[in-house]
Amino acid sequence: MHVSVGITASIQYSPEDHHERDVSFLGTVAATAGVYLAGAVTPGPNFLYVAHTASASSRRSALLAAFGVASGSATLATIYVLLIGDLFSTHGIAGRILRLLCGLYLGYMGLRILRALRFTDRPTDTPVALSGPQAYLRGFLTIVANPKAMLFFGVLTTTILPFSVPLPTRVSAVAALAVLAFSWYSLIAITFSSKSIQVAYRRIRLPVDLLSGCFFIALGLYIAFTP
Repeated sequence: MHVSVGITASIQYSPEDHHERDVSFLGTVAATAGVYLAGAVTPGPNFLYVAHTASASSRRSALLAAFGVASGSATLATIYVLLIGDLFSTHGIAGRILRLLCGLYLGYMGLRILRALRFTDRPTDTPVALSGPQAYLRGFLTIVANPKAMLFFGVLTTTILPFSVPLPTRVSAVAALAVLAFSWYSLIAITFSSKSIQVAYRRIRLPVDLLSGCFFIALGLYIAFTP
């Protein structure tokens, strides 16, 4: 009789326990969202690619580019936070090969932007529409091919979302991150694909594209050839 009472008492939870778990859950999800948003709003390859596509192409292409970047973020978050954690690192031979390949891809994107400058002087009032799969895939690869993004999610796993955090909390954090990514990059796509932005962009397209192309090339070379 005493044993059954003891067992029952041991598995009962106080309201304070529930409150602490709720606070921990919300705090972890909020911290994940805050850290990701702070990185996303900082201009970088993802922001630049979506903004450039939106300014130079159609809104449909811009939104698909945004979805590509956002789904790439969600994919990396899922792989690191839910599957492998910090199992893979960017060090060692495999890491060097990965950095080389990713850096070369980003450099290739920069070269494509610079090559397109020869068409800048052609008058046109219609934005150049990328194909749907092309815009999406480039957006996806822009983040997936960036070792710094992998490092970000690796650090996120070792600090805020280690495997010791309950699975429901980690799943919720990844879901919140995905929603933020889709919302933020869609906002960029819609903003920069407005008529006024596109008209202004066409006036300064040469220096903007020149800087964008050089940025991707420099980033690619840095990633590929620095230890």
